[in-house]
Amino acid sequence: MNGIKNNFITYRVDGIPAEHGDVRLDDFLERIEHLIATLNGIDKIVGETAQPTLYYRIVDANHGSRLEITLEPVLRRRVSNPAPDHIKIRRLRYFKELEAIQRNEPISPEIDENLLEHFRDLAGGIGQTVKGTTITNGTEKIELDQIFEKNVM
Repeated sequence: MNGIKNNFITYRVDGIPAEHGDVRLDDFLERIEHLIATLNGIDKIVGETAQPTLYYRIVDANHGSRLEITLEPVLRRRVSNPAPDHIKIRRLRYFKELEAIQRNEPISPEIDENLLEHFRDLAGGIGQTVKGTTITNGTEKIELDQIFEKNVM
């Protein structure tokens, strides 16, 4: 882990009692797809690019009463002369949009219906396939719950 820790993103999924608190692999992988789609979507909006400028490295993974992975954003090699705060700008924007959804406030107009659907699906199935999900970067913490899902609608 050689990045700036406050740029790290931790995604936590709590399993349901019917699965003994464990998380189903197919459900977890689907959620990770939506997580990456939302991270990449914000990256492309901020950078005004067709392709994301970052990829994500798993720097920690834990499983106990929940499944938790920590991701480190990393610049893609093709990105030349990035601003010193390239990653930070994208992290701040990502959490700004998550917080706007959580508070039922307007989101940025650049977010299209496809990206909005990925945000919605991050919180889908709460109480049915998972007990809960949380995303944090060490300072901001967003509960991706039924209220979050409803606010995206």
